[in-house]
Amino acid sequence: MKLFLVRHTTPDISKDVCYGQSDLNLVANFGIEIEKVQSLLGDTHYGKVYSSPLFRCMTLARTLVPESDQVSLDDRLMEFNFGDWEMKTWKEIEKTPEAKAWFADYIQTPVPGGESFTQLIDRVQDFINELKKNPDDDDVLIVTHLGVIRAFSVIIKQIDAKAAFDLHVGYGDLHEMELKT
Repeated sequence: MKLFLVRHTTPDISKDVCYGQSDLNLVANFGIEIEKVQSLLGDTHYGKVYSSPLFRCMTLARTLVPESDQVSLDDRLMEFNFGDWEMKTWKEIEKTPEAKAWFADYIQTPVPGGESFTQLIDRVQDFINELKKNPDDDDVLIVTHLGVIRAFSVIIKQIDAKAAFDLHVGYGDLHEMELKT
């Protein structure tokens, strides 16, 4: 089964703010960005379409696939849960003792009130296990977030969890992966 993972387009927020699972609007030039995504995807037909329920993903998914009943929203595709750090600046966060512990081991250490990268990987693994129950599905479109795409890479491509943070995934980028069922 071929997976087409698309990262949402640019959110309307300052780059110095931590926003993981916070629901955000998209930048005003969303229309231009959607054209780029559509050209990357071409005329591929998808057997299933999944999206994070966060506005920045759901809006893109429902623009790409206007028949909204064909888009399945799934909480397991939501971005990394930054818990107590949501909507704070990285400068505020970096001053805390919890931040020092998290930055030292973000793979295993959960964010206060949030999750660790390992917990995000487990969430994505659960989603993948469900996909594998339907091995006859055609190509699958998944509109999601950077952290989730990194988790897919760890699971499917067997990339080391720390190395996954070296993956460049821009807004509106497409990553194709083959899921062996």
